[in-house]
Amino acid sequence: MEGETTHAEMKHDEHAAHGPGMARDFLRRLIVSIILSIPIVLFSSVGRFLGLSGVPPFGISPGVFGFLFATPVVWWGGLPFISAAWRAFRRGEANMMTLIAVGILVSYAYSVASTFIFKGELFYDAAAMRTSFNLAGHWLEMRSRFATGKAVEALLKLAPATVRIINSRAQATDGSPDFSQLIRLGLPNAMQP
Repeated sequence: MEGETTHAEMKHDEHAAHGPGMARDFLRRLIVSIILSIPIVLFSSVGRFLGLSGVPPFGISPGVFGFLFATPVVWWGGLPFISAAWRAFRRGEANMMTLIAVGILVSYAYSVASTFIFKGELFYDAAAMRTSFNLAGHWLEMRSRFATGKAVEALLKLAPATVRIINSRAQATDGSPDFSQLIRLGLPNAMQP
């Protein structure tokens, strides 16, 4: 119809690949990101608050230690957010992925600058944990969407192929279960398998 927007034009087609493969990828990214984030957090101000020394092992400076562990978390673990934000930016849009990517990249970039260019506060723990928490949230969302889609498919398989539609004048017609036909016939109506 004229004036209608297609699904692809609304950019919802990016979610079409949410299936078991993508959920497994997010879970893999989540597990690796959490494993790499734990040492960052333990040797950050959070670790000092918990009573740990806050000094990384082997005489590595906290900045270099955070950089080594946070870089794969941000650039590999956070890749789905960063690439989706880049696609949105190229279309001139801002969406949730843009917000997530900006939060991750600003804390990471400031920490890199504080490590190698000037002395300042380090936020590698924030970048790593933001990445991990967002991966966890998106993995849970994809898993539930996939399960919901499977449940709807199972319900649709239970629908009969043909039904007898009886309208208020007791006239019966056989046909497919088309709910728009029920509305045209006028309510109340009954359907029998």
